[in-house]
Amino acid sequence: MRTQVENATFWRRSLLGALTHPAVQAAIVLWIAAYCAILMLSGGRLPFDRPALAGVPFAVQLVAPTVVMIEVLLLMGVVYWLTRKRAVPDIAARAPGRGVAARETFGLLAYAMVAQVGGWIVGPALGYRPFSFHIAGTLFGCTTPPSVGEIWT
Repeated sequence: MRTQVENATFWRRSLLGALTHPAVQAAIVLWIAAYCAILMLSGGRLPFDRPALAGVPFAVQLVAPTVVMIEVLLLMGVVYWLTRKRAVPDIAARAPGRGVAARETFGLLAYAMVAQVGGWIVGPALGYRPFSFHIAGTLFGCTTPPSVGEIWT
């Protein structure tokens, strides 16, 4: 068992190791560059039809996704911390053969395409606007609030 000082040193070294990793540094630089580009090109408003966020200040619309991303990363850190002493399973030993993996991948992609096209066909057939079976993208920030039937469909 590590002492409290050893534990603090471990976390400090881990954080410094992550922040000095070239991939992490590249991601941070690209994230900042993307924000700068958005600020320069947007002219103070985002070019998306998102009436649900129309009253929200521009700065909040930009900062909210970043805060959520940081929250996700922090939750990933919590999960790592909670599971750090578990044995790592050998996932490769359980992987299917190439033929089975190829069939499963093709099946998954076909399912996704059918669901997308199905939404374009089923929505108007039921009297709704065309929708995607990707629920989060369908329900958040719609121009017209979705009806109860659209949500359940």
